[in-house]
Amino acid sequence: MRILKQFARTAFNLSNLKKLALLFFMNFIINQYSYGQKSAIDIVKTGIQIGQQVPDVALNNLSNYTDASGKLSTTAKLSDFKGKLVILDFWATWCAPCVAMIPRMDSLQTQFNGKLKFISVAYQSEKEVLPFLTKLEKRNNKKFNITNLSGSKVLEKLFPHIYLPHYVWIDGGGVVRAITGYKEINVATINLALGKGYSVAQKKDFKTTIDDSKPFLINGNGGNGDNLMYHSILTGYTDGLIAGGSFKNPDSLQPAKIIFRNTSLSHLLKHAYGEGKVIYGRNRMQLLVKDTSKLVYDVYQPYQEWVRKNKFCYELIVPYKLAANRFKMMQNDLSRFFTDYKFSVEKQVKKCWVLIRTSTEDKIASAGGDYKYASNQFGFKMQNHALWRFVSDLNALYMQNSDYPVINQTDYKGFVDIEVQARMGNITELNKGLAKYDLAFILKEVEIDVIVVRDAVN
Repeated sequence: MRILKQFARTAFNLSNLKKLALLFFMNFIINQYSYGQKSAIDIVKTGIQIGQQVPDVALNNLSNYTDASGKLSTTAKLSDFKGKLVILDFWATWCAPCVAMIPRMDSLQTQFNGKLKFISVAYQSEKEVLPFLTKLEKRNNKKFNITNLSGSKVLEKLFPHIYLPHYVWIDGGGVVRAITGYKEINVATINLALGKGYSVAQKKDFKTTIDDSKPFLINGNGGNGDNLMYHSILTGYTDGLIAGGSFKNPDSLQPAKIIFRNTSLSHLLKHAYGEGKVIYGRNRMQLLVKDTSKLVYDVYQPYQEWVRKNKFCYELIVPYKLAANRFKMMQNDLSRFFTDYKFSVEKQVKKCWVLIRTSTEDKIASAGGDYKYASNQFGFKMQNHALWRFVSDLNALYMQNSDYPVINQTDYKGFVDIEVQARMGNITELNKGLAKYDLAFILKEVEIDVIVVRDAVN
């Protein structure tokens, strides 16, 4: 599934994420006014469709491609693959499902030797894509034979989409036969496609135009919201909106904003009670309720039906003078509407991965410079940054499914310079990389805050 690039990199991935079908609003509006809803548009239908011929476009900036003469080449045309089933794989390095598909595509291409060709298409540059693939091959101890196209613009214009991964199936005559998600990439459907018997409904990527600089759900009724002083709204799942959230901190001229689109009650609670300071993951939420099905999705529930009933959009706008109370306001909104539950934050002793210093020698003090932080699945780099960012990334992204929360107990107050190459979800590898800085994670019991959800007493 594709999410906005910035959002995906900051942990609501989102990924992810699928995460994200038809007009049903439940409004809780503190400042009441009417609203309008714009129609969702299927972006995929704006490009080349199933049954249509694909132009013989030039493919430049290829890597891992051998032409018909057996020579490595960086250019080709789609017609160079005539007679083969070509599957265009639109992907990105930050998209976890995309990355997970690379070994599967490589295996399928080998299995259908000479009949099937995958071309992975990334809008990211070679500088981002190729080092990432090199690390991935090293982790898998295997060289992948997938041809890559980096920095693509032509194919994305021909086949517009929102969510990744996105696959376009082109037959040996250059005609589009299917446009799918990743679940259809398997032996059975490829056999059908090669036998010209494959027919599948086109993947749908709905998008609704929305401007987050304006209040949600106002469509010119009573004004455009420019003079809005206070606003709180809660709706049901809204088709076409990409799941995610953001915080906009206030200044003396701009209000504070809390924005969430198509997300679960559990996710809203994590941020309302985290107050922008604490990451409350699954391992820091206790559900003391008889029925957890409305709070947590499980595979025994029809996914789209669950999403429509149990995901919500929330927005809060408050003036600068009230901004300090914005998270308490959000907590009150959730308590006021979701009356089947009682929410609280309580102290509990839990096993945690605790980051500590292993000596008193300071090996992490920053030398100054620009304020930078970057991370991916294979490591992180901090320059003139605070340790909390690294710990937050582990909780929010790379170790969000761990049984143990990640806690910082270094008591280090200054900014740091640290660079570690390790799988971000692997404590053993992280500890090897952190050792040279006299830092380490240890597993121990710690008293921490936990969100507790209980059934309301009638």
